[in-house]
Amino acid sequence: MTHKNALAELWWGGGKGVIARNSGVGLEEGDTPLQRRLVFEEYGLFISSLKGCYVTAEDVGTKDEDMSAIFSKTRFTTCIPPGFGGSGNPSSPTARGVVRALEAAFSHIGRKSLEGATIAVQGVGHVGSNFIQFLLEKRVKRIIACDVDPQKLQVAEKRFKEFYDGKIEFRLTKQNDHSLLFEDVDAVSPCGIGNILTPQTIKNIKTNIVCGAANNQLGDPAKDDKLLAERGIIYVPDFLANRMGIVNCADEQYGYIDDDPFIEKHLGDSWENSIYNCTKLILDKAKATKRTPQEIAVELAEQKSFVEHPIRGHRGIQIIETRQRTFEGAYGRTCLSSFGFALIILRIFDEDFYTIGFVYIAFGVALLIISALRIRNNIENFDIFEKNKPFVTSGGYVALTSGIALLTYLALLVMILRMD
Repeated sequence: MTHKNALAELWWGGGKGVIARNSGVGLEEGDTPLQRRLVFEEYGLFISSLKGCYVTAEDVGTKDEDMSAIFSKTRFTTCIPPGFGGSGNPSSPTARGVVRALEAAFSHIGRKSLEGATIAVQGVGHVGSNFIQFLLEKRVKRIIACDVDPQKLQVAEKRFKEFYDGKIEFRLTKQNDHSLLFEDVDAVSPCGIGNILTPQTIKNIKTNIVCGAANNQLGDPAKDDKLLAERGIIYVPDFLANRMGIVNCADEQYGYIDDDPFIEKHLGDSWENSIYNCTKLILDKAKATKRTPQEIAVELAEQKSFVEHPIRGHRGIQIIETRQRTFEGAYGRTCLSSFGFALIILRIFDEDFYTIGFVYIAFGVALLIISALRIRNNIENFDIFEKNKPFVTSGGYVALTSGIALLTYLALLVMILRMD
């Protein structure tokens, strides 16, 4: 998202919100509308707790009703339903942007337009179905589309039933079936899930162009783009092609204008940083320097991401640093509380309670050691939920403070019982 926003020259950083469930069962499979709403309301409360360093938006697995639930608990969200004054579902503008990127890729290989082309579209959800609509408006010859969800296919078939004369072929595929990528077509457009361009799939791709709306299409961005280039396949980086979703909603708090020039400039030809012109620039530079479009796009995005907001600077970083100091202060107070409680026990109570006092001292010392290690390693941001990180940067603090809290309750209980 950082690269996407930077290339689009939006004053936003990057981030994604993911709701993981221990049951492994999706919201669509076993929850009532009320249960679903409660999940997204809780998510909204969590977003509010981040104090504005992250602003959420609609994406895969969410819909207007979900955004309404989130909006009821936080102001830090976009893609708010139009009834509440928001921009709504971003799928249509996203699809329009992908078409523009695809047109630039066609131009790069010497084709004037998409007319007469055959396109394979993986995924017919919100973005994929809108993408098909815009391809038809560009007079493509044939579209092969697939999805793993039979309901989405039924909706798409109903929408495009007038084109059953052979112009569109719909296929129901199984999970992890990427055979559509191997069709001998003019372009392949991944519009579903990511992580589908891997060594196993790339070796079987026959098309010359891969350009779609799915996020994170490359299994390994540092290697798989080179595999595509070695096979002569032009890959348009996803964060370049699908920018319009975030462009459409990023600044919705400023209101709306019909044919908004701020949005339309991304889809036109006159602005030098439009999707079409930016795609052409990156593909041309990649060809001239014998590098991959992914490398050029990342390099350009990294440069732009360091440009500060002219008024607010790097506001998100400032908020995160403030939150970090809040965490550090809380742990510091916990450490002092441990020593203080130990002192009270050792001074007031008899030797029978000394063990509890020494345990508190041990907890306090452990917190001091972890803090020292963090300072020595210059660890600024830690993720308390990341299991793969070292103890001092992950759940160490949480485990210790939870232990101290439990010990406090037990100590108080023992004291009360002994006093009786």
